[in-house]
Amino acid sequence: MAPILALHICAGTVGLLSGAVAISFRKGSRHHAIAGKVFVISMLSLGATAMYVAVRKHQVGNFFGGILAVYLVTTAWLTVKRRNGETSRFDWAAILVPLAIGVATISNGILRLTNAGVVPDGVPAAMNFFIATVVLLAAAGDVRMLLCRLSRTQRLARHLWRMCFSLFIASGSIFIARPHLFPKFMQKTGMLALLGVLPLLLMLFWLIRVRFTNAYSRKSGVPLRIRGELNMKLLRFTVPIVLILSATAAFGHSETQKPAQNPKSDNPLVAFNKFAYGGVKAILLRSAEKVPEENYGFKPTDAVRSFGQIIGHVADAQYLFCSIALGDKNPAPKIEQTKTSKADLIAALKDAFAYCDKAYDSMNNTSATEMVQLFGGDTPKLGVLTVNTMHSVEHYGNLVTYMRLKNIVPPTSEPGFQVQPKK
Repeated sequence: MAPILALHICAGTVGLLSGAVAISFRKGSRHHAIAGKVFVISMLSLGATAMYVAVRKHQVGNFFGGILAVYLVTTAWLTVKRRNGETSRFDWAAILVPLAIGVATISNGILRLTNAGVVPDGVPAAMNFFIATVVLLAAAGDVRMLLCRLSRTQRLARHLWRMCFSLFIASGSIFIARPHLFPKFMQKTGMLALLGVLPLLLMLFWLIRVRFTNAYSRKSGVPLRIRGELNMKLLRFTVPIVLILSATAAFGHSETQKPAQNPKSDNPLVAFNKFAYGGVKAILLRSAEKVPEENYGFKPTDAVRSFGQIIGHVADAQYLFCSIALGDKNPAPKIEQTKTSKADLIAALKDAFAYCDKAYDSMNNTSATEMVQLFGGDTPKLGVLTVNTMHSVEHYGNLVTYMRLKNIVPPTSEPGFQVQPKK
């Protein structure tokens, strides 16, 4: 796992935990302030790393999401740290952020409505318009703050909704956008969707409470001590749940679970790419098994690889190409240089294909068009996997020649050979 990705995951986990703690404590209390500071730092880190990863992976939506998280947390924090009515040039410049995101998001939403096939990433146009509405309301709130003096209640409301919505960005990114990291029962019961939108529900609760705080204080008759105890009970209930769920997600990501949970693609290009990979995988493994141990060192001339070296080279290539498609760091096991026996090379080839299976199984309409770097140029992820299959077919052709020179019938010339790989 790349260091920047590890930092991103850690920042998101700490952000969820500290956000849950901050929501649980009474607003204005010492514990709320401490949790809030941790939340601000973690969300700034989350947003910054999200922007970095998005630039590397050419993910425009995630880039804007990172900017939005940083903007909301920063302006929410400044709202309570400054004296009422205090502003600076930063606030005038900050208005440009929601305006730019709002215009871009509305344009993207219109594009999705009018050209359904142009941006096939599975995000509905309604989500674009929802985000655009939120950020434009944020811009309107910035204008009101700059032109008018806000009351204490208005400042608290501004602080609360911006912090809670930034927490929603974090919770939605893990619970809603990546359900495959969690157990199946959580996916089927709707629990993840509830956890994803929970910050929005809590935002509504606290906004109502802040708006009517004076009436609440006078009429409820509940002493501050008892209200504090209630908040502590809520904290003891909330934090362990968030901690367990965050740990589950982090474990699922680190283990890089087989993404069978991902939406199945109906794209014929994706389906055929996977079919072709399955076929060449089968004939490569069959070739490695057919050739006897004594022929693994055979090569027609000294200028080319031996049979065993080609097997090792193909295995290394699976890690090279599929790590790019998966967004992982290349494990680079150097199989060609370190393995020589038939048993070791076959085992290494099977492990390499098992690693690559995850890349082909997880490919869908969204990930297929994501741009990554391949040999110094921008390439869609589906293109990377296509190159991997082409490379494997190329070297199977080498193996066919080697086998024919040793009077061994290649798998594709065996009686009853079928293109369709065995299931």
